[in-house]
Amino acid sequence: MPMPTDDKEQARVVHSRLRRNIQEGTWEMEILWRMKEQYGLNQVNNMGRPAMSVNLLNSYVDQIALLWDSPSSVSNDAMPPGSPAELVWTDLVETTHLCALEQEMNRKLVAMRECMFFVQATEAGLQLKVITPDEFCVDATTGDTSHPTAIRWSRVFEVINEKGEIDKIDAWERWDISDPDAPVHEVVDGEGKNLTLVVYPDDTGVYPYTDDAGPYLPWAFYRARYTSDTFDPYWGSELIHGTLDIAIHWTMWGVCLRNNSWPQWWMMDADVPGTGIADQINGPLPNPPDTIELAPNSILRIKSHDGAGGKVGQLQPADAKTMGESILAKQATILNNVGIHPADVEQSSSPQSGVSIQLKRSAQRKQALSYIPTYRDADQRFFGLLARMHNQFYGDESGTNLLPTEGWRVDYQLPEMSTDEFLVDLGRDVQLVAMGLKSKVDLAAKLFDCSPEEARQKLDDVARMNALYPMTATDIGMVAGATSRRTAPTN
Repeated sequence: MPMPTDDKEQARVVHSRLRRNIQEGTWEMEILWRMKEQYGLNQVNNMGRPAMSVNLLNSYVDQIALLWDSPSSVSNDAMPPGSPAELVWTDLVETTHLCALEQEMNRKLVAMRECMFFVQATEAGLQLKVITPDEFCVDATTGDTSHPTAIRWSRVFEVINEKGEIDKIDAWERWDISDPDAPVHEVVDGEGKNLTLVVYPDDTGVYPYTDDAGPYLPWAFYRARYTSDTFDPYWGSELIHGTLDIAIHWTMWGVCLRNNSWPQWWMMDADVPGTGIADQINGPLPNPPDTIELAPNSILRIKSHDGAGGKVGQLQPADAKTMGESILAKQATILNNVGIHPADVEQSSSPQSGVSIQLKRSAQRKQALSYIPTYRDADQRFFGLLARMHNQFYGDESGTNLLPTEGWRVDYQLPEMSTDEFLVDLGRDVQLVAMGLKSKVDLAAKLFDCSPEEARQKLDDVARMNALYPMTATDIGMVAGATSRRTAPTN
């Protein structure tokens, strides 16, 4: 695929592709290249294939990308329940696989910092595709760096040549609405040659994405955070490099476990009887052989060489346990450097079981909440784009199946607080109430997520019901027993 000509953009694309390869599991060559840089080619060949089973980036992403793990609540005042528009929207959500692709978008956004939804109108309806930042460039914006007006997508097109064969063409597909009076959709190669009619023979030169409000891009831009630049590709790169380093360390640990975790024998000035045999796999062995394969628990009988006294010794095994614990310690240091405090990580009873990250639910919520402001903004614009394209390409003349293009809202369903976390938080609030720094109304408003007026009404209702149905001694005993069992220390 074509690459940007600007050096800064090229570096951005290369780093984004590294992130993408790690996240998608196609990072074996990335590990091998880094191993070669650190240890040299001979050592890499001796180590064998790299260990790819521990992926810090994916472990982090899987626990942070939670905004669409549960179906989010999407609403619009112009689309009341049971209305024709609401039925159209429900169908659109199902046919575009919106929830599944939103999950993919959230995962890729956490890992890669920026992504786009490309929306395509087909005979079967609207189709969505998540495009990662190593495949597109933003050439112009409205002035707000989060609102592109010109986009290039690096693609490989397949076209049928005159012989009826398939040719592959590397080119940029470009959309530009910077000048609303002259919007552009074209395909150009790396030299700037226009290939639009080669790729789209039926193209009429008329910009296809235009409605009563003017031209628009069939793209929705998502960002992990707002910055003064359009792209923020290197934020959190410590985790990217740390993921590669940890993979290399676990590769070395695997070699240690396989080859050096048991005593190794050495022999000098001595022969081994009966070793002039053929290795059925690798061919004849030298006599005497350079090395002899032994089981760790075997005993080898030897004789002296030419009557001279031979020597036999044993190399001490490597300590795989200590080596593994050292790697885990470095792993924890890497996580701390990317904003994951040790208190946010679940403590395991066995250090050997802490290979991957296991964040507490409170830490997962805290990290996920940081993405909501930018993600909600992008989602609401995206839903407006879906409505706009649906109305243009699939709306009927009566207008009964049209969707509102403004006023979209979305509420995300994050993981609930665990019982232990709830009790700790509640105990803190109770102490504040007892100290006179907080009122029961404040506590009720927080607990029920409501206004102070609604909280007062809720407290009145609770007091009235408790007067009618007071707790008995048995009830109090059951609650106290359950709480003591939950908070009792474990051995």
